[in-house]
Order: sequence, then C-alpha cells, then structure tokens
Amino acid sequence: MPANTFALTGSRPHTSNVPNRTFGSDAWNALVLRFSAVAAQAATIWITWPLWTVRHYNPAQASPVSPMLPAFPLPQFDVLPWLLGSLVVVLFAPRWGVVLHGAILFWAILLDQIRMQPECISLWVLMLGSLNSPGVKLLARSHLIALWFFAGFHKLISPGYYEAVVPFMAGRSPGDSPIAYQVLGGLAALFEMALAGLAIVPRTRRLCAVLAAPFHLAVMWWLAFHMHWNESVCPWNAAIAVAGFTLIWPWRSSFRDDWRHVSRPGRVAVAFVLLSPLLFYVALFDPFLSYCIYTSNVPEAWIAVPGGESIPISSLLGPELNVAIPPEHRLFEAYFEQVGQPSDTLIIEDPRWWARLRGYDHREIVKPAAHDVAK
Repeated sequence: MPANTFALTGSRPHTSNVPNRTFGSDAWNALVLRFSAVAAQAATIWITWPLWTVRHYNPAQASPVSPMLPAFPLPQFDVLPWLLGSLVVVLFAPRWGVVLHGAILFWAILLDQIRMQPECISLWVLMLGSLNSPGVKLLARSHLIALWFFAGFHKLISPGYYEAVVPFMAGRSPGDSPIAYQVLGGLAALFEMALAGLAIVPRTRRLCAVLAAPFHLAVMWWLAFHMHWNESVCPWNAAIAVAGFTLIWPWRSSFRDDWRHVSRPGRVAVAFVLLSPLLFYVALFDPFLSYCIYTSNVPEAWIAVPGGESIPISSLLGPELNVAIPPEHRLFEAYFEQVGQPSDTLIIEDPRWWARLRGYDHREIVKPAAHDVAK
C-alpha cells in the first residue's frame, strides 16, 4: 500500500511492520536508553551512597545517622554492592539484569522505606523500556507521560507550590514571590503537562523530545550548579532527556494501536501507571510514587520539643543520605518512634481534602514519658 494512502485514510501500520527511519534504529535507541538509565542509576546510588548501607541510629552521637525505616522486620544487609552488580548484569544480559535489579531494588525498599525514591524507581522503568518488547516499551512510554502530566498537574493545583516552592527555587523567602514569579511557576507546570500531551499525539512526539531535553537539562543545571541542592535527581533528569529521543521520538504508532497489541496483563499495568497517581488524593498511593515532586501538596511533619521549638522532620533527616524522607504518615510515625524523645510531640499536617474529610488533616502524637511507659 503506498505511503500516501496512510496519510489519506489516517490509519497507520503497526510499528513492527514499519522500518524505523527516525532518530536511530530500534537496537541503537534501546542500547542508548539502557546505558543512560544504568549510568544514571549508578550515579544516583553513588550520590546517595549511605542510603544503601546498614545504618544504626545512636542518639548519643554528636551527629547521629538517620535511622532505617523497614517495612517488615527483615534481616538487614548492605544492598549497595548487589545493586551495582545487578546494573552490570543489565548491560550484558538485559532481560535477566532488569529483572534482577528490580527485585533487589524492591527488597532494598522493604529493608528501608526511605529508599523509595522516585528517581530510582523511574530509572528502573526506563531500563525496562529498553527491552525488545512492545508491552514494556508502552509501559515505559506511559510512565513518561504520567510523570510529565502529574508532575505538572500536582503543582498547578497546589497553593503551597506558589507560596513556598516557587520562592525557594528563585532564592527567595517563603511567601516572597512576586506575581511574575507565580505566573512563571504556573507556566512551568503547564509546560510539563504539555509534554505529556505532545508525547501522546504521534505528529508532535518529535517536538516533545526536542522540548523535553533542554527542560530536564536546565532542571539538572539549576539544582546542581545554581542551588547546589538535591543533586540526587540530576542523573535522573539527564536520563529523561535521553529517553525523550530514544523512547518518544521514534514512537510512530498510535497509543490505541499499541494498546491493542499488548496482552491483558500489559494493559492492566499500563492503565495502572497512567491512573494510579490519582489515588494519592484519596491516600491510597504514596506521594513520591504519584509524582508529587516539588509540589508542597503532601503531608508535612514536625517534632515539637516541650518548651522548645518545632523542628521539621525534613531538616532532621541526615544530610549524608542526600534524599528526602517520603512524605507519608506511616513513615513520619516510624521515624518519630526511633528519634523522638519522651514527651516530644509529632505534628502532622496533611493538606489533602480527603484528609480533612476523614479527620486526619492535623494530628498530634505525644511520645509517652519514661514513667508513663513503666506504668
């Protein structure tokens, strides 16, 4: 069938039946994506080195390390060499390596939930997308679409984003944000959402890749070289810039066509990736897993000392980890259980409407004094 027939009818053959004459061959795109994701994951692990080792909290130390927050009482061990070793396997035996790295990362998170960082999980999904399977490629592409859309959406509807995050990123005090800065903040959120829309429409995918690369590289430069803050997400931003050209640019078929060629379990996985971030608003999905990044629409917690000030838990987390504690009630409570002193109070503020509806938008938990425990 002549090529102009497809243009007239609006139908497109499936990707597997069309030679790839776009950014590069399928094999080359997969290789570049795989190497970039592996390199970014290795750099992230290096930047957050102590996060992946066994830590023992000792309040008697002058600068105690942050405690581990296990999901279950499992035997602890240093997962760092296992994670790095599995990345080597990804390069030489991609299918087995991606499965192995994902399993080790999952186990590492069970051993310490502070490790549930969005950049580490996202980079594993990009490695998955480098495999020669239409289903996993659609899953990885859906991940990028959801990431761009919800990262912008959460910001756009969050008052705290304009009041606290935008001034902070601009080097100003909270609340000190001229209207021009707020407009720029809103435009940045809309830009992220627009990337998702451009990635869905076949004719605008190249534009998406061209716009996404400088955007993520600019974010990386701003954090690493201007603010010297949160460098752990910089390799992730670099990998996403590459993924725009290796996953989105060569994507020629429509989302509907790809959906039809994916198995039922694959469709469930894709639908979950695209829609699960909405579960954050009813407290069924964690903020970081919902792409709540620099949004200020997540729960916050403080530890109030009797007769003293309230200290944000975010400032108590050891700087050696170079990551933020995932903002979830259960993790704040687990952290307070280990760090809080008798008679201290844990204060949690949750801005979500669901929290107000269910009555846990403001919580105060007092740690019993020693004599109360004895009784």
